[in-house]
Amino acid sequence: MIQPFEHDSRYVRELLASIRNLHLDLADLPLPLLELTKDRELSAQVVAGLKLLRATLDVKLHELRKVKSPSFNA
Repeated sequence: MIQPFEHDSRYVRELLASIRNLHLDLADLPLPLLELTKDRELSAQVVAGLKLLRATLDVKLHELRKVKSPSFNA
């Protein structure tokens, strides 16, 4: 079986940078402003996107817990 990410540390570093940037963007997101926007569909899409992100993160964190890696303590 080929494991494409095993030797591609550049990809993992870029992914980590993207995660950090997303974290900062979400921290700066003014959620009360979304309630005041006239574009209700856009607000609903942001909420749906955040829920999907949370679900995806929960799945990935659960997978990591199943591996029981000594370096992962979540």
